[in-house]
Amino acid sequence: MFPTQLRATRNGFAIGFGRAGAMLAPIVAGLLFRAGYGLQFVALAMGSGSLLAAAALWLLPPTAVEIIEMAPPQSMARTSCDAM
Repeated sequence: MFPTQLRATRNGFAIGFGRAGAMLAPIVAGLLFRAGYGLQFVALAMGSGSLLAAAALWLLPPTAVEIIEMAPPQSMARTSCDAM
């Protein structure tokens, strides 16, 4: 796993990036409408960012938790620690 400070920094960056996108989206949509583009094009343009983000998440390597879940199960043999 990554250190807590690194995870917090990345989380803060992602939240900040999302807020910046939420702030710029209405401005860009207004500019596209003013340029003469229709509702369908503007909707596709606004949705393309989410589609791009979903594709980027899908391409990420598996996390440590997913690697552990994919590992073959350990034998169910009892050890001396189990008796306590």
